[in-house]
Amino acid sequence: MVAVAVGWRVVRGDDSLLRNVSLEAEEITPNADGESDVTFFNYELSRNGRVTITFENESGDRFTFREDKPRGACPYRVAFSGIVDGYTLPDDQVEGQILSRLLPDGLYTWTVRARDRAGNSLHTARRIRALLQA
Repeated sequence: MVAVAVGWRVVRGDDSLLRNVSLEAEEITPNADGESDVTFFNYELSRNGRVTITFENESGDRFTFREDKPRGACPYRVAFSGIVDGYTLPDDQVEGQILSRLLPDGLYTWTVRARDRAGNSLHTARRIRALLQA
């Protein structure tokens, strides 16, 4: 039975929706000094889908970098400079809406999720250290 599954994979290839997921640098310091200011997410979709990329800190707070973005079947390389969708901090006194913001310093688990039209989804999660000192 295992030999049949392996043979099927060799003939058809990896048909997983999301594959080859990686983050190039495990640490970023986006302070505009030209060193480690940006890293890159790499991933590939085997068919059309919607992609979400999030970060979760050790306290369980979730920050969104990309949310439910439609993507075609191909490889992707996405620059990440520490900027995520807007969020508020406990001491913030803002009258308007915060549209984007730098992640706080810390250790995060990043997750790339993909969902196809049929609702099938797959995700990859890994831990990184983000030294996000501006």
